[in-house]
Amino acid sequence: MISSKDGFKTTGQLFDYARELGRWRSDLFELAVWEDSIKIIDKELYVYMGVGQEAIAVPENIDAIRAISGGYTREESISITNKTLNILK
Repeated sequence: MISSKDGFKTTGQLFDYARELGRWRSDLFELAVWEDSIKIIDKELYVYMGVGQEAIAVPENIDAIRAISGGYTREESISITNKTLNILK
């Protein structure tokens, strides 16, 4: 979770931060969610997420959204996502 109040207003700023941390290739491995963007309107969840352009992060995005909504353990969420997307181990 990040906040625009901490100066993160763009994904570019987020990746600059990863570079300052000394991350290899300045990669940000985590899925960044702006905490001040989380809203529920008419029972629908809205969030702003920062994902590296090189990432193929569909399963991780689904698991992150499910984690925010609560009610599932990490293992349960991954299992549901893998089954739904037909991801084989």
